[in-house]
Order: sequence, then C-alpha cells, then structure tokens
Amino acid sequence: MSDRILIAEDNKNLCRILESALSEAGYEVAVALGGDAAVHEIKSHPFDLVISDMRMPGASGSVVFQEARAQEYQPDVILMTAFGDTREDLTRRGVQNLLPALPRPHVPLPPDEHLAALDRRGHGSPFDPNVERWK
Repeated sequence: MSDRILIAEDNKNLCRILESALSEAGYEVAVALGGDAAVHEIKSHPFDLVISDMRMPGASGSVVFQEARAQEYQPDVILMTAFGDTREDLTRRGVQNLLPALPRPHVPLPPDEHLAALDRRGHGSPFDPNVERWK
C-alpha cells in the first residue's frame, strides 16, 4: 500500500500540480482546499504525510499542524509559506521541512522541490529504485 498524503492548500492550481506529481510518483493523494477542510480530513482519515500551506481560509497551517500531530497515527507534516516572519517563528519552534514559496501572484515551486522534501523525511526519494520503501 502506498503512503497517503494530504495536500492542504487554497490555491487550486498548486493543488493540481502537487496532486499530479505525487500521484504519478505512486502516492495516494487527497486534497483539502483550505484549513477547515484539512482538519476535517485529518480527523476522518489517517495520513502518512500532510503538506500544508500556512495561510489559507479557515484554519491556518499552524492549526493543521497541531491537529495532525495530535492524531494517534502521527503523520509527518511539511509546511509551505511565502511569509518570512512565519518561517522564522516556526523554525524557532522546531518545525522542519518548511518549503519556500514565492509571494502572490506566484508560480508554484516545481514538484521536484516537494519530492525532495519527502526525501528529507528520511525515507529516500520515491524515484530511487534502491530504496525498498518506494518499491
């Protein structure tokens, strides 16, 4: 069974790009268009990884992070933000794998950047044929 990933992002185009790239890499992907929808998904279904924007309608990425980490299944969480002050605050609180994003209007990060963050989770790249977890 493949890893289940939740993408929490209010930008529909970025969601489509991430969903497509991650699905093609063999992941089972769910999308939540906003923080409240993400919290609902996290409470309703177990995920191995949550990729969340920090600023979106409804619950913020901080709330999504806290809700995800409060679950018994303890998913990894990758947060994305275009706001430097948020990045510094989260880094001080020990959040890792905070992906940079460009201020709006923006061109989303290439999916390879997100896949590289998955690699930093310690499981190896989904494109590395030598990593048993991704076979």
